[in-house]
Amino acid sequence: PLSSISGSPPISFFPRNMGDQEVREVLRCFICYGRVKDARMCPSCSKMMCNGCVTKWLSEKQQCPHCRSPLVVEHLVICRFMDELVKELEKVDQKRNKEEVCQHHGTPLAYYCSTCKYAICSDCAVFSTKHKNHKIEKLNKVYFRHVSVIKEELKRIEKRLDTMRELADNIEANIRLVKQKKEERSRELEAAVVEMNGRLTSRLKEKLVKLLACRNDVQREASLLDSLMHELSCQLDTSVCSKALLIEKSGELLAMLEELHKKPLIDAGKTHVPDDFPSEIRPDYKEATLVVNDFEKEGSRNGVLYSREIVINGLHWRLKVYPNGNGTAQGVYVSVFLELTKGFSGCEKYEYVIEMIHHTNPQRSVSRVFSSPFEIGESWGYNRFFRIELLQSEGFIAKEGEVQFNIKLRPPSYYRLAQDQARYIAFLESDRKITNNDTRDSKEELFKRLSDTIPTLSRSRSQSNTSNSCEREQEDFQPPQNESKRRPSIIHKAN
Repeated sequence: PLSSISGSPPISFFPRNMGDQEVREVLRCFICYGRVKDARMCPSCSKMMCNGCVTKWLSEKQQCPHCRSPLVVEHLVICRFMDELVKELEKVDQKRNKEEVCQHHGTPLAYYCSTCKYAICSDCAVFSTKHKNHKIEKLNKVYFRHVSVIKEELKRIEKRLDTMRELADNIEANIRLVKQKKEERSRELEAAVVEMNGRLTSRLKEKLVKLLACRNDVQREASLLDSLMHELSCQLDTSVCSKALLIEKSGELLAMLEELHKKPLIDAGKTHVPDDFPSEIRPDYKEATLVVNDFEKEGSRNGVLYSREIVINGLHWRLKVYPNGNGTAQGVYVSVFLELTKGFSGCEKYEYVIEMIHHTNPQRSVSRVFSSPFEIGESWGYNRFFRIELLQSEGFIAKEGEVQFNIKLRPPSYYRLAQDQARYIAFLESDRKITNNDTRDSKEELFKRLSDTIPTLSRSRSQSNTSNSCEREQEDFQPPQNESKRRPSIIHKAN
């Protein structure tokens, strides 16, 4: 019902261009012409009236005092928001009156005391000792000065707002561009997947053509052999072929069979077509194997065994196997983990397959496939990989007592593989640059040492030449020296 309407007025209740006097007129009671109290509204003409005024009126006349429409108290609309508006208007009036008139003298505030930082009247400025020797200016002058400062700040804010709006527009444009590029990449991926699927279909057709041709050859020869067997069975049947006739035809039959046996069998290797279809989205797995010899003996040691490392673009991986379990699984389960031993800083998310090979039937091998983020030195895997007590009965331990584990590893996509390759290439180039610098420094140090050694060597040679000249003068008295004996001393000095 209309009488239950209450709350705050809508934002557009008063037009923005409505003046102060017009607002006051709206808040005036139509009966007493005073400010409305406990407002009630006529549902027909929307006129505001005090609750007391309209109740008294309707006790005498059952019609609206403004539009004369039939009206009773129960049909009046309660307007609680009008009471709030009236209170706010009263506060504004009180504040305005308080600000514009001096509280001490009741005269208008026409001056401003810059020392005290508030407005004063002319009596306060002239007669009050409180503002003696203070800096006093006209209120309007101070007001317009502050208005000028605020307007300058407003211009700065407007400029900042324009910048923010421009930035917001740029961000919106960026968002649209990002979405557009994403859609383009999605279309490229869809087109690439269609092409890849087409290539897969072509490979399938090539394989099927070869297999179907091989199947036709096998079926043709099998049909021929079946017919020949039937013919031979008939010849061996005495009710069909007499003994004399069989003896007569045996030479021909044996010659035919010999000719058939001379014909080579269809090579089984040629009839087999590999069932692999290389993926153009995900790289192939790299594999490593760990064979645990004498598994029961290794399990009794409560140690850990490692496979050979798999190196993919500078990332070193290995398989860790606890034959007797690790942690809470010790003595109950075999524990198997993949560990990143060396690499680069950051998180490496790779896909891996951990397998325990069945000794007699590879189809029964236990396999776990997962994808985990690795940090250097971290291990991910399975603490409870397989129950130790079931290894022998399930056929995972060979007669020699060995158990074989395989690990397969790959990056999740060719894009990640390319990123890892680029990072590894950058690392190798940086390492090569450091090595070249170290080599250059070593050469410079060597040349410096040689340059310090050469003058000493020259002096030694000059002394040797002087000694040789003396020796030549006295060669009749001294035998010649062996050059091979003298050469090591020179080389030693040069070194």
